[in-house]
Amino acid sequence: MLHPWWFTRYFKYYSTLMGGHVLPSLFESIRMSVSNPYQSTHEVAVDPFNSHRTYGGIGRAAYFFGGIGISIVQNVVTVALAGSGDVGSVAVIPIALVAVAGTVALACFRMINLGSSGWWGLGIIVPILNIFVGLRCLICPEGYADHKTLDLAGKIISGILIAIIALGVIAFVAVVATSPR
Repeated sequence: MLHPWWFTRYFKYYSTLMGGHVLPSLFESIRMSVSNPYQSTHEVAVDPFNSHRTYGGIGRAAYFFGGIGISIVQNVVTVALAGSGDVGSVAVIPIALVAVAGTVALACFRMINLGSSGWWGLGIIVPILNIFVGLRCLICPEGYADHKTLDLAGKIISGILIAIIALGVIAFVAVVATSPR
């Protein structure tokens, strides 16, 4: 059996390394559990490390409107340069690369907000994977990687996306069925 003096020395040492205020609730819960072996596990199971986690990154709205903003700016600049002849056609490639870089940056910041690694944002340029990364960026709330639950807004957004996909499939079938052979 571990003695209370060992717990005291161990957690006080690591608490001072972490700034002196990170582990007091964990230290208190373990000290109480050693002194009272009949204490409920609900009171002992304290998780001080993830209780006040901030995720950073950008939210769903910033991701959505940032993507729309990048698309609008890219299209406006491309149309403005298209009237200038050969210079406009050469300038389309750098404009597209800047737009892709902006989209990847948005996805990286959004994945950080979800609690995942920002490197998953690079999946937005990989075929097939970009569907899953894009849907996760649009639908999931902050910290989704930790709690794995959708909020009401995520459920509404996913319902709207499913309806749009269903309407697209119906429209495609209607166009194919009515086209002359």
